[in-house]
Amino acid sequence: MISAADTISHEVGHTLNLEHDGYEGSDGSEEYYEGHSAGKEFWVPIMGSADSPTISQWSKGEYYNANQTEGDLVIISESGISLTSDDYGNSSATAHPVTLGQQMITLGGVISQHNDIDVFTINFTDLGSLRFESKGDTFSTNRDVRMRIYDSSNTLLTDYNSDETKGAATDLLLQAGTYEVWIEGDGAGSPASNPPTGWTDYGSLGDYNLILTPAPLSRAAALDNFGVSLTDSGNSPWFIQSAVSYDGVDALQSGIIADDESSIFAITQQTTSISFRYKVSSEEDFNFLQFRIDDVLEAEWSG
Repeated sequence: MISAADTISHEVGHTLNLEHDGYEGSDGSEEYYEGHSAGKEFWVPIMGSADSPTISQWSKGEYYNANQTEGDLVIISESGISLTSDDYGNSSATAHPVTLGQQMITLGGVISQHNDIDVFTINFTDLGSLRFESKGDTFSTNRDVRMRIYDSSNTLLTDYNSDETKGAATDLLLQAGTYEVWIEGDGAGSPASNPPTGWTDYGSLGDYNLILTPAPLSRAAALDNFGVSLTDSGNSPWFIQSAVSYDGVDALQSGIIADDESSIFAITQQTTSISFRYKVSSEEDFNFLQFRIDDVLEAEWSG
């Protein structure tokens, strides 16, 4: 399936007047460049030998001993295919303003050219989280994405890229305040050196999501049961998070514990029935999620 997608892109490139990306050096020449390793990734130009790479991109021959330095994106545009128009401003002065109140906000964007930067000014009125997702395929993609976040004094808080995880995702908890978020295509390694590694930002194009989520009013709110209070015991309390949840907003997660430790919360409430949703990720048959009523074990899950 991956090879088929890359081959289709390759053949469509020919219909748009693109030529093969090859290699020419002292040890001979190849019509199709077969790519090179880049850490955990394997990079190939789309107009080379697109045979199941982890990253394949339009190119302008910026790798070592390239025999073709035509700019694929320029030729595609000259052949009548328009690049996606810029959707957000490229500077602090033209940043897209967003205010996060008590409703989750999802912002979708596209890095449409290698010099495209999408800038957002985000005002958090209270504690909240920012989730960044680069929507690349798990196995193969065209993009490598970089995200930077600055606070109101222009101090860089995080500089995140997807060199190691193509389908990049990161979750950040941010205090109330105003932040600038910069998103752009990114490169990695040194493709022009001998031997070559990585890629430039020329072909790092594609879409992404920014998901802004306000912190719930309380841990009880994360349980969707506002009228209860939680009592903690054990070694580490349960906490609110938004990375994994059933409703896409928030859920409780057990505290971080070591061997022979526990993370426990209890609710005191009279009721004739109870229901809840759960997800377990633990060492099977050694660590357990347990559900008890009046300290009597009713069910447990592991794995």
